[in-house]
Amino acid sequence: MQEEIPHRFENVLDIIDEIKTRCKVASISIGVLHEGKAIFRKSFGYRDVENKLPADSDSMYMLASLSKNFLVASVGILVHEGKLKWEDPVSAYVPDFNPRDDPRIREKANFIDILRHSGGLSNPVVSVLGPDGKVLLPPEDFIRLANTAPTGNDVGQYYDRTWEYSNVGYGVVALAVEKASGMSYSEFVQKKILEPLRLRRTAVTKSQVATDDNIAYPYVELQNGTWKKLQYEWTSEKHTPVLAAFGKRSCVNDLLTWCAATMSAEFEEEEEMKPGILQDIQRNPLKQMKRIRTGYWTRPHDDPFQNQSEYCMGWMRAVMPSCQVGWGSYNTLTTYDAERTSHKYILGTESPKRPFLKHTGLGIGTAICVHTFPDTRSAVIVLSNGLNLGDASDFTAQILIQELFDLHPRIDLMPWVKLETERRLTEFHNTIMLGWLENRDVSEAERPQEEFIGDYCGLAITLSVTRNEKTKKLQLQFNRDDCVVQLEYYNVDKYSYMPTTRDGWLAGGWLDWDYYMVGVLDFRREKGEVNGLWWKWEEPSKPSWFAKKKLPRSKWPFLS
Repeated sequence: MQEEIPHRFENVLDIIDEIKTRCKVASISIGVLHEGKAIFRKSFGYRDVENKLPADSDSMYMLASLSKNFLVASVGILVHEGKLKWEDPVSAYVPDFNPRDDPRIREKANFIDILRHSGGLSNPVVSVLGPDGKVLLPPEDFIRLANTAPTGNDVGQYYDRTWEYSNVGYGVVALAVEKASGMSYSEFVQKKILEPLRLRRTAVTKSQVATDDNIAYPYVELQNGTWKKLQYEWTSEKHTPVLAAFGKRSCVNDLLTWCAATMSAEFEEEEEMKPGILQDIQRNPLKQMKRIRTGYWTRPHDDPFQNQSEYCMGWMRAVMPSCQVGWGSYNTLTTYDAERTSHKYILGTESPKRPFLKHTGLGIGTAICVHTFPDTRSAVIVLSNGLNLGDASDFTAQILIQELFDLHPRIDLMPWVKLETERRLTEFHNTIMLGWLENRDVSEAERPQEEFIGDYCGLAITLSVTRNEKTKKLQLQFNRDDCVVQLEYYNVDKYSYMPTTRDGWLAGGWLDWDYYMVGVLDFRREKGEVNGLWWKWEEPSKPSWFAKKKLPRSKWPFLS
């Protein structure tokens, strides 16, 4: 039976290639594990478009949120070594961690709470990651962000009462790993996980990327068909919270080993691992994996099957058939529309139930999808160096899962692919620009520019408004000298920096800026003078206040 599976994959290679084209991504790399053995690998497209270098199973892709799996595994190792406990408050290892809006988070939020995303922390990631892939927040300021970020409702207290995905929480846990281990986070992962598992193509330092000749660079394809290479600074041992939450890089071959080791540890096979991809590894370093991959927080979903669906620690656990096979993907325009269109394409509705655990990673120029199936020690890994019209990794993974398990009835996913990619093409206009245009009013004259110039502090960063003497317009600096965008007069006491074309939005790495008000600064006055601004950094969240620093008139950049 296992020998037949690769032949089934051969039958869908043209479909995967079409997905790559329709989703406008530069490459897709896939790997399949079954019964502990790597049975299929294939890559499509280029890791380096300019030099026409093809992707392969060793090409390193940005993992984005799949990085979290390695952080959770690090905590499991420290628990096994007796250096911390799952039930310990995280603040016991990070004494400065003290969210101002809810003291219970400091007192009670333990590792399980935060790693299952129910520790009461929000996710103001725009304070950490800026446009053009820049890291805005110095690592020494990260705890200040964790302490000042909103914690929820009007009174700021929702600890352990709700679920909110929080990169910030994972950053705090990474600092706890450093304290408990006595090592930097990157060093701990390298010595305790990567070296024992021989994951030689997984990067946790800046130099590993800078000196490597097989990087799957991030790209976007613009409207005229040209490709633009994007940049990001996420892989660096110098910024532990970013590295831990979304900054690692890896390849198909390493992730096949990683998934095999994860499932092996889950079944407590540390001493004698079954033959397969791990046969050359003497001892599995991963510990506590059964505890890690236990469901902790139910994730509601509205398909007719209502099979198990829970978030674990760094993994999502569910049972097929389920709409949750696509949990966390970028294919949301057909998932959350009024018709729940994607539910028409649920896999294996007439096949036996099958548990799986998965996670995704999405970011500028990257889409990652990993599914594991412990009952058969199987895994489907899909890496892509693009995120443009839909999520190529999710579509590809679902096609491979259908072939791997010969699911019934047979579902043609291409109509779904076509619909999602068509909707994505108009999404920027419909979701962002329509609201931006409807609320813009420049009929009243702009106030004197010098009234707005200054530094505005909030969410642990500084937004600096200056004037560009060449353009004679105001500009905005995001907490560092080399991250500057032009401001456009938008309304009375309001300025916008939102790109007004889809190409500009893609090329600048603005994917997290997906609501028109995220790109609008709402200045406020006290006794006629500008004293701060409100920034609505995420559509569902309330805006955050940035107070203006007092600056003598002689120091105004406008007059220098």
